[in-house]
Amino acid sequence: MTTMLDALILNDEELYYQQALISSIDDIIISTDKNLIIKAWNATAERVYEITAEDAIGRKLPDIFYYEFVDSTSIKIQRKLAVRNYWKGTVKVTTENSKITFLRSVITVVKDAAQRRIGYVSISKDVTRDRSLKQLFRNVESMLTQLDESFLIVDRNYKIIFQRLKSNTQKFFTSNYQVGDSALKYIPDLYASFVKKSYQKAFTGKIVNYNAISAAKPKLYFNLTYAPLRDSMGNITNACVIIKDFTAQKEMEFMREQQNAAEKKLFESRKFFEDFMENSPLLAWIVDDGGSIHYMNSSYAEFFNINKNESISIFEIYSEQLAMEYFVNNARILQNGAPVETIENRFTACDKTFKIIKFPILYNNKTMIASWGVDISDQIAMQESLLLLNQNKNKIMSVIAHDVRGPLGINAGFIDSIIQDYESIEENELLKHLKMLKKGISKCYGLTEELLLWARNQLQTISFNPCELHAHDEIEKVLENMMYIADEKNISVETQFCKAGKIVADHDMFAIVVRNFVSNAIKFSKENSTVIVSTSIQNGKLLVSVKDTGIGIKKDLVKKLLNKLNYESSFGTKGEKGAGLGLIIAKDYIERNNGEMFIESEEGKGTTFSFTIDFATNDCLQ
Repeated sequence: MTTMLDALILNDEELYYQQALISSIDDIIISTDKNLIIKAWNATAERVYEITAEDAIGRKLPDIFYYEFVDSTSIKIQRKLAVRNYWKGTVKVTTENSKITFLRSVITVVKDAAQRRIGYVSISKDVTRDRSLKQLFRNVESMLTQLDESFLIVDRNYKIIFQRLKSNTQKFFTSNYQVGDSALKYIPDLYASFVKKSYQKAFTGKIVNYNAISAAKPKLYFNLTYAPLRDSMGNITNACVIIKDFTAQKEMEFMREQQNAAEKKLFESRKFFEDFMENSPLLAWIVDDGGSIHYMNSSYAEFFNINKNESISIFEIYSEQLAMEYFVNNARILQNGAPVETIENRFTACDKTFKIIKFPILYNNKTMIASWGVDISDQIAMQESLLLLNQNKNKIMSVIAHDVRGPLGINAGFIDSIIQDYESIEENELLKHLKMLKKGISKCYGLTEELLLWARNQLQTISFNPCELHAHDEIEKVLENMMYIADEKNISVETQFCKAGKIVADHDMFAIVVRNFVSNAIKFSKENSTVIVSTSIQNGKLLVSVKDTGIGIKKDLVKKLLNKLNYESSFGTKGEKGAGLGLIIAKDYIERNNGEMFIESEEGKGTTFSFTIDFATNDCLQ
C-alpha cells in the first residue's frame, strides 16, 4: 500500500497530484529534503506564511522564516527523530514581516527504499489564537488571586470547578478544597443542610448572603454570598460563592472598643486630655448643650481658621442649617448618653470628608459633647477605586462568560456539523458555511481584542505619545477603512469639516476614539441612512462630532457612559453585539489627551457623540 509519505517522494510528473492532495488539507503541510530545501508547500501554508508554493518550493526553509522550538532544542529533536523517526511539539515561527505564529507540529523523517534519510515532512496546526485565549484566562485568574475575596464556582452536583481560596478561608473551612471536590465535603453536619439550601437557592436565581463565625479560636469572621452564573442564553449553569474575610475589620472594632475604654480614663484628667489632643492631627472640640465651644485643639482651629482661645459658637462656624442639625444631634447624645459616628463632607472650609465621633463627657463639672474629626478623604477615594475595580471584575467576567465563551461554543458546534456532513456538502454550500464561520470567528476575535485593549488600558500599560496631527486627514483614514462596514447596511458616511490647523494628540488614541464613535453610529443606524462626521471650533479647541439618525440612547445610559460606569452593550439594528467596553476606553483616551466627551441623544431620533482636542498652536486656523 502506498502511504502519504511515499507519495511525497514520487517522480516529478506526479508532483501536481501531490500538491493538489496536500492543498486540500486544512493543516499546514511542508516537506523538505534532508538539506531543508522545500519540496512541497500546501495552500494552508501559503495563507499562514503569505508565500505562494511557487515562491517557496526550491528555497531553503530557514530562508523563509525563523523558527524556535518551544520547550525543546534542535539537538533534542534530532535525537528523537533518529530514534523514533518523528517528533511532536510546539514551534514558534517568525516570518520576514515579523508576524509570529505558534504551531502544534508533527515532524516525520522520510526514508527511501534503502532506509536512508532523504527528507522531512511536517504537519502543523495554527494554535496562536488558542495560546492567546489561554493567556487571557490566566490573566483573569491572576487578577482574581489579587483580590481580597475568595471564590468557589460549583456545578449543579456541588462539584467545585474553580477555586481561589485565601489562607484564612482554608482555615475557616478546616480544609484544603481542590477542584473536583464536593463543595459540601468539609461542611460540618450541623450546617450542611443550610449550606446546601443556599446553593439550591442560587441555582433558582436567588442571591443568598450571610455572615459566619468560625468555631475555633482565634475567631474568623466571613461574609458569604451565593450567586447564580448564567450562560449566553440566560440559563443558570453554576453557582459562585464569594467569601469575604472581614476578620481584620472585626479586630479593628475590638481594638476600637478597647481604645475607647482607655481613652475614657484619659478624659478624666482635663490636662492630660488637652496635652494629648494638642499633639493629635485629629480635629477635637467640646461643645455644651447651647452650642458654645469650650475647647478646641490646634488642628480644629487651623482647619476653620479661628483663634482657639476666643469664645465662639457652632452657629458662627457652620452654616445655619448645618449648625441647627448639630445642635439637635448634640441634644440627643446628651439625652441617650451613647456615642454617635457620622460621615461629614459639608464643611465650607474645604471639600474633605471627615468621620465625626461624638460622645458625652464630663468637662468643667458639666456634661458636654466631645467630638473627634478624622480625615477619611483618602479612604473614601480608595473605596470608590475598589468599587470601580469590582465593576471592572464583573464586566470582564460577564464578557468572558457571555460574549466570548458563547460564540466560541457556537463556532465549535458549527465546525463539528461541517466535519460530520463534509462528504455530502456541495462546494458552494461549504464555502458559504466557511464564510459564516469566518464572520463568527472574526466577531469573537474583535471582542477579545477589545477586551485585551480595555485590560491594558486599566493596567495603564498603553504608552501616551502625543504629536502634531492633521485631524481631518486622520479622520479620513479611519473612514476609508470602515467603508465596508457602512456598505453592508447601505449607510452613507458624509464629512463636514471646518478650516482648522494641526492638533496635539496621541495618534493611535485619536484614531481609536473616532473609529469607535463611527462604528457605534453605523451599528445603531438603520439601513439606507446617513452618518455625518463633522468638526468645528469650540472655546479654542477642535470639536469632533459623529451624528447618526439611529435608535438613540436612554437618558440613564447616557449618564452611565459619561461617568464610565459598568453597563451592558446594546444590540445594533442588525443584531450587532459588542462587549460594552469601547466607549469606556474612548472616554479614557479623550481625557488622557486633555479632551472632554459629550453625548446628545433622543430615543428614536439619533445620537451625536462629540469630543474636544487641543490645537497644536494658539492659532487654530490654517
